[in-house]
Amino acid sequence: MLVTGSKEADRQRMEQSIGRTNVPADSSFVRAVYEQPVGTDSAALARAMQVLDYAGRWDQARLLGKFFSYCGVQRFLGEGDACTRETVRTAVGKVTGLASNTQWPVESELEPKLNQALSISLADQEVMRRSTSELQWGRLSYDSPGILRYDSPANGAYLFIAARNNSAWEITSFSARVRLQLAGAATLELKCRSWIPFPFFWPGPLGPGEAAIGYCERPDTIELDDLLAAVHDAQRGPLSVWVEEFAVKDPLVRVVDLGAAPTHSYAVRLAGDLLTPSRNAGAPSPPMQVARELATADCSQTGTCPSAYQRASLSVFDFLQRNPPLIPAIVGLLLGIGVGAMFRRSLLTGGLLSAGMLACIIGGLAYLFHRIDSGGGEKGFALMGMIGLTQVAAVGFVIWLPALFAGVLLARLLWARAE
Repeated sequence: MLVTGSKEADRQRMEQSIGRTNVPADSSFVRAVYEQPVGTDSAALARAMQVLDYAGRWDQARLLGKFFSYCGVQRFLGEGDACTRETVRTAVGKVTGLASNTQWPVESELEPKLNQALSISLADQEVMRRSTSELQWGRLSYDSPGILRYDSPANGAYLFIAARNNSAWEITSFSARVRLQLAGAATLELKCRSWIPFPFFWPGPLGPGEAAIGYCERPDTIELDDLLAAVHDAQRGPLSVWVEEFAVKDPLVRVVDLGAAPTHSYAVRLAGDLLTPSRNAGAPSPPMQVARELATADCSQTGTCPSAYQRASLSVFDFLQRNPPLIPAIVGLLLGIGVGAMFRRSLLTGGLLSAGMLACIIGGLAYLFHRIDSGGGEKGFALMGMIGLTQVAAVGFVIWLPALFAGVLLARLLWARAE
């Protein structure tokens, strides 16, 4: 019983710390998820996927994410939103009948909106400063639009562009190519994207009219001074930019430009993994959120209520944890009852057992003290621990000994009444 109670207590402590990461597939909690509509909220859909995953239905969770991505493409292309009214159960069943496309061409009516969705420029001081903390900003030095130096100019510099959202969508990420003119006739293309290194951060979904920075990677094949000179030249004229792709929050899709300047050729692709949020989103990941929700949900809904035996075991274990001196007393009493019931000379047997127990305690403590004394290194903490162990052993034996003989006498009394 104590072992069962200990396991149940450990399980509850684990759930309080990290949540519950499993739920029976036939529970009311999982059945309710199956009946909810797919909808348009990616966070709600990610929750449903994670519940199915914790219920051991990962294949269905993956199919549900695929259906939601297809549904987002249909909505983005203006092909209707009937898919949002499907339930999770029916959506999982319909995925196999969907087309195997990975991207869809954009009709000409939508192209003008995509052409103007993002405007790119070299980042100014204000937008750079909004993308880091005041503490970190104090360790940096603003050079000019697009250039932010480290503590010392000799250490290098960051190159940033600013992306402004001119569309009605919320944009969650983007990537672009910036063309710079080097000394002579040579040109250089920089890869710039919304993935931003520490100590900067992406502010999350970029709403209509909002702007945020994008980080440009410096090629290893070019000297920093030559690159900064090219950026300074670009500050004096229009910036040559090609937006390669951007992701939309709702509908959840990725828009890619497969064309080559100056001709655009847009296509829509399925979104990425719904269970992997942006590193700068600030909210807990879906696995963590669902685990905490399962830990606090009614056990009758999740099908995880402990049995009567488990509850009784946990109560006994908790009681003994709050009253540790009772442990040697109960052990001694039960052992004494066993001795009194099994041996005719039970008092003599109890005395021999007590002597043997005392000899074992003394011998064990002496051996441990000897190991500490013969070992090398610092011994202070080990001696402190041994002193505490000795005190516990002494108190435990003092409580155990009278309980043992009380058990022996109780057994003898019961035997005498029985005869």
